[in-house]
Amino acid sequence: MKRWLCLSLCLALLLCGCQSAPETQDTPPSTQQTEQAYPEDATVVGVCFPQSDGIWADRFAFWESALEELGYYGVLRDAQSHAFLQMQQVEELVDKVDLLVIAPLDSAMLSLSLASAQIPIIAYDSMLTDTD
Repeated sequence: MKRWLCLSLCLALLLCGCQSAPETQDTPPSTQQTEQAYPEDATVVGVCFPQSDGIWADRFAFWESALEELGYYGVLRDAQSHAFLQMQQVEELVDKVDLLVIAPLDSAMLSLSLASAQIPIIAYDSMLTDTD
């Protein structure tokens, strides 16, 4: 019940004028949400950050190169400073990756999405609250 209430509230706020920023040329290609086929035995790591500009651009570049150097496949997501978008991205990634690294915008909102996740989750830069 709480999940539906939270989702309804977020959707209402979104429809009341909270729009995501238009994509610009400054967005690194690694943050684009494109599907890619991975080898069956590949380890896929999801990285979900609040944004991809400023200091986060360096962090995106670091994670992308580090994962590649270690032989892992990275799926990077940019929430564009929108907690609801990040929640959607997390819900998508928990079913597609073997490990999730996340810098949460709204820990309480994400706790609902992460409650049933069957993968390891690493909180990066901020703590995740209300999770096991």
